Order: sequence, then C-alpha cells, then structure tokens
Amino acid sequence: MLKRIVIDAVRINYPFNFGFLGYLISQLIDTAEHHGVKTKKVVQKMTYGLTTTLKINKQELQVSVLKCGKSRWVSYRFKGVIDVDVFEAATVLLGDWSFRNAILTGHVKRLELAVDFSGLHTSQFVCHFKGMRKSNVISNEDSTGVSYYCGSRKGRSQMVVYDKAQEIRDKGGLPFCQHLLRTELRIQTRKKPLLEVIQEIWAADPFENFYIVDKEKALSLKTNIQDWPIFLSTCSLIGTANALREFPQHKKRFLEMLKTLSLPKLTPSILDFKNMLCGLFNGIGGQIYQEHASQEVS
Repeated sequence: MLKRIVIDAVRINYPFNFGFLGYLISQLIDTAEHHGVKTKKVVQKMTYGLTTTLKINKQELQVSVLKCGKSRWVSYRFKGVIDVDVFEAATVLLGDWSFRNAILTGHVKRLELAVDFSGLHTSQFVCHFKGMRKSNVISNEDSTGVSYYCGSRKGRSQMVVYDKAQEIRDKGGLPFCQHLLRTELRIQTRKKPLLEVIQEIWAADPFENFYIVDKEKALSLKTNIQDWPIFLSTCSLIGTANALREFPQHKKRFLEMLKTLSLPKLTPSILDFKNMLCGLFNGIGGQIYQEHASQEVS
C-alpha cells in the first residue's frame, strides 16, 4: 500500500480598497505580458475579475484580481511547495499586493492537506470527524465513486474522504492505480495569514479528531449494542454525524467503539506534513519566523 503526502491546494486572499482596482488589473496585465502568458476574465457566482497563471521552474502560481460586491482582493493559488522568493520577484509589479506580502498578511481562504493510500476504496470504510455536527455521503449510480464529507463546506474545517482515482477518471485522466483512497483536511476561510494558520494546526493536530474504521471488521465485531449493524449502515448512507443523531441513546457508546476501531495506519497526523509545511517558506529564510512567528513550525 503506497502512502503519498500532498498539499493539494493553497489559496490566499489579500484584500484591497476600491480605488486600487484599476491599478491592480493594469499591473496584472503587465505582469502576464512580461512572463509571456495570457490573462482571462473571471465571471462566476457574482465574482468578477482577471486571472493569469505564472509558470516558473515547473512551478505554477495562479494570480487573480477579483471583486464581489463590496469585497476586493488579490488571490494567489498554488499546490505543494513553491519558491516564495522566485514568485515574489515575478509579482513585484503588484507592489504592496505582491506574493510575499500576501503570505505574510493575507487571509487563508483554503489550505488542503491530503494523504493518499493506493488500493483502497472509500466504500470499505466508515469515517468520523469528532466535533463536526454535519456530514454527508455522495455516491454515483454504480457506486464506483463514494465521498464522505465530515463537516460543512462553509465551516472553518472539513474532512473529506473520497476515491481520488475515480475523480481522475471522471475528469478524463488515467490514474496509476484502480483505487486511491484520499483523506483530505480542508482548512477554510480563516482571517489569518498562512503562517499563523500553520502554527495553529501544528499546536493542536486536527487529525487527532478523525477516525477511519474498516466497515467489514466493525460489522464482524461481537458487541452487545443491538443497533450496531444498523448504525454502521446508516453511517454509510448519510454520514456518521447524522447517524449519531438518529441513535442518540447510543451516541456515547458508538463514539467509544469508533475510537477503539480506528485504523492508525490510515489516520494522518500533522507530523506527516512537517517537511512540506516548512518547505512552503523556502527562499525566505529565517526572517519570516523572526518577524511574524511567536513559535517555530519545525
């Protein structure tokens, strides 16, 4: 079983006042032209603006100037580890809204930390993210793709477990294996800089609240809980958080059983991401820690 650690997405929003909209759009156009890439308009869900993708040394950084109602921001999106200094130089025309400044003071809109396990399918498991009151399960017609959502997509955090291989096939790609179980923590809409968010999850590992259980082994377990098989089936249909509300009289016992049965090898830890999270700041050196951090990430 192959295990792969992935920082699947980072999005940082750096707000600006109305008066800078024209200036930043003009500077983004100049930036794109300087790097020989195109810009394109963004029109989606009341959000309008301009975006481009800078490609340097096989790394990509999407830069956008966007507005939605009274909100306006420069948005940066990338995956994995990126050379901050290189892309700071590439976005220097954006002035105060350059890449480095966005990392230091912008807000984290999205941070996705994922672990992939080859050869496993989501239908084999039941999962729960303790403290989350909402859950959802989505399956396609032939059940080749099953996704578990623990928590709300509008909340501060959400855990999603799905078959990454099936998602690749759905998008016309060819995965390297038939099934690829992905466990993905989504940190969402934090009005804090990236480093502060990383410090928070480093100090209190959010993965400690996540349980993943082999359904077949759980069903074969001898227990005096009469509703145990029905509960597990309900978890597969509507998610564990919703299933717990269906069986309030057994909630405490169910949670104890899930915790006991949780599979350590399939439960990520923030330590899995140590090198990658520190690597996000390659090229900046120790200055970022000295100026803006109250504790070290490493």
